[in-house]
Amino acid sequence: MTVPTLALAGGIAAAALAACWRIAVLSRWLRALEADSHTRARRLASLLQATQDGVLITDRGGRIVDVNAQAEGMLGYARLELLGRDIDSVLAEDHRPRYARARLRMLEQGLSWSGGAGLELAALRADGSEIPVEVRLVAVESGGETMIAAALRDGRERRSATEVRRRLAAIVEHTDDAIFSVTPAGEISSWNGGAGRLYGYGARDALGMAVFALVPADRELDERDRLARVIAGGEVGRYETVHLRRDGGRIDVALTLSPVREQSDAVVAASVIARDITERKRFEGQLQYLADHDALTGLFNRRRFEEEVERELARARRAATGGGLLAIDLDDFKEVNDSYGHAAGDELIRRTAELLRTRLRATDLLARLGGDEFAALLPGTDAEAARRVAGEVLQSLRSETTPALPGGRQLTASIGIVGFRAGIDVTAAELMAEADIAMYDAKEAGRDRIAVYRGRPGERVRVRTTWPQRIREALDDGRLLLMAQPIIALGGPAEPRYELLVRMVTESGELIAPGAFLHAAERHDLITQIDGWVLHSAVELLGRAQRAGHELKLGINQSARSVADPELPARVASELESAGAKGTGLWLEISETAAILNVDRARTLAARLASVGCELALDDFGAGFASFYYLKHLAFDYVKIDSEFIAQLRQNRTNELVVRAIVDITRGLGKLTIAECVNDLETVDLLRDLGVDYAQGYFLGEPRPLAEIDVLRAIAAPDRAATT
Repeated sequence: MTVPTLALAGGIAAAALAACWRIAVLSRWLRALEADSHTRARRLASLLQATQDGVLITDRGGRIVDVNAQAEGMLGYARLELLGRDIDSVLAEDHRPRYARARLRMLEQGLSWSGGAGLELAALRADGSEIPVEVRLVAVESGGETMIAAALRDGRERRSATEVRRRLAAIVEHTDDAIFSVTPAGEISSWNGGAGRLYGYGARDALGMAVFALVPADRELDERDRLARVIAGGEVGRYETVHLRRDGGRIDVALTLSPVREQSDAVVAASVIARDITERKRFEGQLQYLADHDALTGLFNRRRFEEEVERELARARRAATGGGLLAIDLDDFKEVNDSYGHAAGDELIRRTAELLRTRLRATDLLARLGGDEFAALLPGTDAEAARRVAGEVLQSLRSETTPALPGGRQLTASIGIVGFRAGIDVTAAELMAEADIAMYDAKEAGRDRIAVYRGRPGERVRVRTTWPQRIREALDDGRLLLMAQPIIALGGPAEPRYELLVRMVTESGELIAPGAFLHAAERHDLITQIDGWVLHSAVELLGRAQRAGHELKLGINQSARSVADPELPARVASELESAGAKGTGLWLEISETAAILNVDRARTLAARLASVGCELALDDFGAGFASFYYLKHLAFDYVKIDSEFIAQLRQNRTNELVVRAIVDITRGLGKLTIAECVNDLETVDLLRDLGVDYAQGYFLGEPRPLAEIDVLRAIAAPDRAATT
């Protein structure tokens, strides 16, 4: 049995030792009785009742001459029923010879006999049942006659303790956690099966091995200190560290160290419980990566970039240095998406990110802020150096081979520059806003050029129309518009399905794609107002369609911020009730990333949507990490396969295998799949063969105003923006 197991069973073992101590005390007391018969009888009666064990006093022939109350209770007899009986009558028949041999030896040796280690016998109760007992014999001299005191200890408790220890040992041996003990000298003294599986050492190799063989060199001092504290009787709470396997591999473990004490309370070892948390650490790292990085390019996202800018500003104030910030926005990027599809647009964004990486120094920080907007932080530079870097970036973009825009134009960029130095009181958000102002100056000056922010950092020197202002005006003036893109059933006829997509309308009537303004809406806390307007408009449209007798399904997108809002399900239910619409015609799309970052909220959202008949779609599936892992945690109705796997489906065997796996798992869960960005007939046929349920894309139908779609034309009402 391992030392930790013995520690767990220490209370039971202590109880057994206490019983032996009581018997030894009884023996000494009985031997010390005075010769006076009256005094002896009085003291003997007192001692018999004081002990917790059952005691039978017999003469040399084995006849019972006295008993205590504990023996009566243990054997189920009254005192008078026991007196005069032969002691054999209260012993199981097959155990009587062992008792007789011990009694004979004691009579032969008299008071010099020690009584041995105790006899494990079975006593026979009055009701005929047998109970295990531990019997110790003590010789008592009375009036020249040797009498025998038999102290009976109920063995059921001991047997139970033995069984508990056995079960504890089995639990310790077969648990998934590594459980082992370490001597004060740092040697492993016990080793369970979980430890063998975790570290790769068998018990034969591990026992006697220095425990620090499991510890990387850079952590050994800390581990020695912790072990010393435990051996000294202190406590070390649960902590996480890195250990080494036998093959040299590193594993993340959560450790719990505690002292193992003997009965005297001295610490004899340290008990170690180690749990493998390598997989959890990997997922945590991936979650952190996802929270800090853009999924498409792997660059820092806006939130993490703003944190890094804040750190650099603080460093500049301490070290009296400076730097520069570039805001880089691709010109006419919307036309790439409109002309060649979103897959081409995504590929262009990836290529631009790689190009920017090669043009910046290793010490510079690059981020994708959203859509076609990038930013670069240039520590330790002056205005001239920042201008030079920006010029190299522009020249590289001009020479990069990209799809030609309508009219034969090449894709270009507009770059805004703002500098900072020690002594300037400016925040990261203000600095990034000023770089944006300079970037818009470059766009207004004709695009494909650089503009430097001329104001003093931290102070607004002019008022201009910014994206937040334009979004607020669009909401106030009713210049948001819904467009519908059909979703086609690949398995045959089905009720019409459309995804509703939001557009902004300029004062001159130009449509602005969501990629141009949604990231600004997210940054400036306007995205939930847009989400609310989309929800309200979609439910009103659905209500009109249902009242007109049209059976159709409408899908809308909701941002991560709305998904995190616990009031979203209540708003959906309220909008359905106000519009008199049935929830069975509505589904909400949330991105895989938003769902992963808010798993509990997404699970609650799905359950409450289902209660009002609505469905949930997991959008951009496969764009994040560990997608399949999260399928079992999210109650969804549709999986929208990310466009990255669809764009090159026919040319890329890996993409085909991924799509097939998504379809198989989703279908096994009783859910449906939708392929995004389908742009040719061959891809449609392949998706149908793979078992995909629905598809959407420019080849199957572009997003169009509601009034241009037959089933929606008669019920479409003028869209109006929300003012909340």
